Amino acid sequence: MTRSDLNNWLIDLSEINSIYIFSGSEGLWFLISVVAFVWFILAIYRVEKNDHTSIEEELSNPEDLKNLIIEINSDEVDKNNSN
Repeated sequence: MTRSDLNNWLIDLSEINSIYIFSGSEGLWFLISVVAFVWFILAIYRVEKNDHTSIEEELSNPEDLKNLIIEINSDEVDKNNSN
């Protein structure tokens, strides 16, 4: 694979084979990118699902959820009063 002299603009373009050393591998890189993207999305989904399940287990009792909401609201009121 020759790249020839690229600074000489007066050459026959048919003499240049390829400039990019990985020419022909674009399909492989696209496939690797798609697989990595799908893996990333599934990994994030799995983490979020585990977090959601653990939160759901902790707040399965309606009283716990009510107390949490009251606590959050009282913290917001305290922040507003301090300003």
